[in-house]
Amino acid sequence: MLSIGNKKYRNLQEQVGYNTECIQELAEAIDGITLEDKLVIIANDSGTFTDEEMTVLNGPLAFISDGSKVWLKQSETASEFVFKAIDIVATEVGGTHYNVGGTKIVVTRATRAYATSDDVIITTYNKTQIEALLTAKASLSGASFTGAISAPSIIEDMVGYSFTKSSSHGQYYDLSYVGACKNGNKITFVVAGKMNFPDTTQIYTIGNFIIPSSIGEKLYPIATNQIAFLSINAQINYASRVIVSGVVVKNSDANIDMRIYASGLTANTDYYFRIEQTFLLSDNLAQ
Repeated sequence: MLSIGNKKYRNLQEQVGYNTECIQELAEAIDGITLEDKLVIIANDSGTFTDEEMTVLNGPLAFISDGSKVWLKQSETASEFVFKAIDIVATEVGGTHYNVGGTKIVVTRATRAYATSDDVIITTYNKTQIEALLTAKASLSGASFTGAISAPSIIEDMVGYSFTKSSSHGQYYDLSYVGACKNGNKITFVVAGKMNFPDTTQIYTIGNFIIPSSIGEKLYPIATNQIAFLSINAQINYASRVIVSGVVVKNSDANIDMRIYASGLTANTDYYFRIEQTFLLSDNLAQ
């Protein structure tokens, strides 16, 4: 055998000999101990032990059995003994959970009374419930969060949104960007580009946004079907501008358009513009 520090290293023959010695010592330690010396039999889930049975239960190693199950003494205090079942089972509860554990017997020293009760170690969802919860969390359909939400990026699914240039006035616009973005209880519409009108006494429709009806229902008109009035910077260049009026019109819950009134502009002149209009989608507190 080789000793290095607190560790001992043995070859195969030495290890076999060491194991044999340990087994012999264990056999000598338990020699003369019989199960009957450590076991108390019960017939009911509750009752009172005799003084003789309490003597057995008071030993360092003790068991209780009802003939089908066995409880091993796990702990004791000045007032009681606690025995826990050796067998662990999982019991389904309500079709969604499992209670994992067994039973325990608490013995009161002063009265010698004992009682059996459930001993739940853990409660866990069953397979079907776990899969249902994971599916719900994966899609977040109908999920309600009670705490803060943080993520590198939260992007809403913008399915059901599109834009079409006006068939009658679209030729007067050269659009560089059109977008719609819903973020929580807000939606923003953006139209940017260049405009050039032949008649500055007219109103020119830019085009129509197609949106989900559930969104359009929450866009409330100010007057008739007009849901927002616009003040637009019409820029010839970065240093020269004219402010013109515009309007956002709700044709239906699924269709809105933007229009610009050309008054104040010079005919047949290029003007650059950007419209960015945001609407709240929360409940209407005026109703």
